[in-house]
Amino acid sequence: MRDEDASITPDTLLAEIDRLAAEVRALSAEVEAQEQRANLGLLTQWLAHEVANRLTPVAGYAGLALRTPEDHDLCSLALTHAKLGCERLAELAQLLLSLANDRQPKPNHVADVAAAWSAVSGLLQRDAGAKEVELRGSVAAGQHVSMAPAALEHVLLNLTTNALKATPAGGVIEFEVGKCSTGNNTLVEIRLSDTGPGIPDAVLARAFEVGYSNSGGSGLGLALVKRLVEAAGGGVAIHSSLGTGTTAIVRLPAKAA
Repeated sequence: MRDEDASITPDTLLAEIDRLAAEVRALSAEVEAQEQRANLGLLTQWLAHEVANRLTPVAGYAGLALRTPEDHDLCSLALTHAKLGCERLAELAQLLLSLANDRQPKPNHVADVAAAWSAVSGLLQRDAGAKEVELRGSVAAGQHVSMAPAALEHVLLNLTTNALKATPAGGVIEFEVGKCSTGNNTLVEIRLSDTGPGIPDAVLARAFEVGYSNSGGSGLGLALVKRLVEAAGGGVAIHSSLGTGTTAIVRLPAKAA
């Protein structure tokens, strides 16, 4: 037996195992800390993106109201959008924090699809009118989904904003809602279609990838849409045909009000 082999005893082996275990624990803690920092950074980017999405049309209404203070209806509309926007952003901040903490129990939310679409279409109506794009579609009463109202509004706001950017003057953005099922689960299916130029397959394949954008944007909007929808137990897909347009499909669990 070699001298170094003779020096290896059960105690030294145990001590070495303990040392290696301590190193593994330290490395695991560092990896977890790095993941938390990465999640926090992504959370911050997401929130900044959604603040911009919500406040841009609000600022547009406010600017119009300031230029025409005698138009009391417009001023009232601007204040309504500002109030709703602040409330929804506060709710969204809490939602994003809950997404960052997967161990945190998810609240039992319910959202009215008609109310969410009314809020989003009203918020974007001015921009759509300026671009000569028609926002079309209505929702029958009683369509509710298992999702926080703020989350549903931000999903629709992201998808409609993207559609509005893609749709040329004279085009149409169509909003439709129906029911479907998978197994024993009843789902509410939301379809948002535009008459834009369509999306190439290579771009479509990466549409939900964090940080990817084919238009110079942040690449966060659709990634957040996917995260919010999946956190609510649903799914989202985008279908597109070049020269024809694009349709975003969101399916969410139906919920009794």
